Amino acid sequence: DDEVMTPKEFAAYIDALPERLSRFAMPLTLAYWLGLRSGEVRGLRRMDLDLEAGEVHVRQQVVKLGGKNVVLRDTKTDAGTRVVALPPHLIPILQDWLTKQPVTGREGLLFPSPTGGPMSGESLRNAGKAAAAAIGRPNLRVHSLRHSSATLIAQLGATDSELMGRFGWSSPVMAKRYSHATKERDRALAAKLSELA
Repeated sequence: DDEVMTPKEFAAYIDALPERLSRFAMPLTLAYWLGLRSGEVRGLRRMDLDLEAGEVHVRQQVVKLGGKNVVLRDTKTDAGTRVVALPPHLIPILQDWLTKQPVTGREGLLFPSPTGGPMSGESLRNAGKAAAAAIGRPNLRVHSLRHSSATLIAQLGATDSELMGRFGWSSPVMAKRYSHATKERDRALAAKLSELA
């Protein structure tokens, strides 16, 4: 799938972010490793990060209404409100990153715009496009990070209900799409076994 990045490819993508866009590295990182939607990442507040428990609470999102980026105290679906476990390698990275951020209180957005409001989807998208172009994968979108995350989790053997919980899907249809990736991977692994015979 040309929209899927391995962790190694994702590291190259983040490293390729131009310096002027470095403030987008952390939201793109959370989109990839946690499989969050763009609006969910942009809606995260300090209180939503629980580094001691190793969790991120997804409780709200940023959407565009009337040409303005607005925080909705709601997610795309009821299933969208969820707790997502942080991969342990991200915890020290986030702790270090947080110490370098201005103190804005528990309600403060993690990724505000330069003017203090919510980060726009366009600015995150443009940063992602710059990184994608720099690694020769111009077809990658911010949503590709979520897609990559779901594919990786499915390949690790997640059940449909685990996929639904982690990615905030209210119906098993999306989970089935990624379960298909697991079956393809299983076939590829079986073929590799035959090569050993």
